[in-house]
Amino acid sequence: MKTFFKLLIGSAFLFHSGCYYFKIDQYDRLVPKNPRWELKDSPRVDASRIDFDAIYIGKFVSTFWFMRFWENGQVKIYSSEEYSEWFKMEERNFGGIGYFSLDKAGNIEVEYFSAVAQGFYVTAIGFLREDGSIEIDRLTRRSGESWQYPMLLRPEIDMPESNAEWNWVPDW
Repeated sequence: MKTFFKLLIGSAFLFHSGCYYFKIDQYDRLVPKNPRWELKDSPRVDASRIDFDAIYIGKFVSTFWFMRFWENGQVKIYSSEEYSEWFKMEERNFGGIGYFSLDKAGNIEVEYFSAVAQGFYVTAIGFLREDGSIEIDRLTRRSGESWQYPMLLRPEIDMPESNAEWNWVPDW
């Protein structure tokens, strides 16, 4: 009888742990267990309009969104109810990771992995303005769910060039 309960508890644990689509990497980030990025190899036309040396900041209702872009198409996203938490963007282990695409007309998509609710991919769809700000219109999930999410992100905080903490290279 003891063995039966051990097997029952052990199999329940294994079943439950297998339901998650994320894992914890060496930087304590929640990342996709089996990455399936749709925008990883997407074109980035005229990406020079994006400020790669700044943190983009926007607000939707009571939540601040922070985004950092790299020239190779990678992006990091973090959200908080506190504006003062923008500095967490310099650390590897905070926020979501992903990729962006940009077409000639300025349409931008930012795909990121959210570890909420076992993990799923979200794509923010918007437009890159001439002044370099990003106007997000809506968010979509791969399941087809979509919702309006109007938000304007501006490159508000320049990353200090002398600070080595900002100079890490994305590894996803």
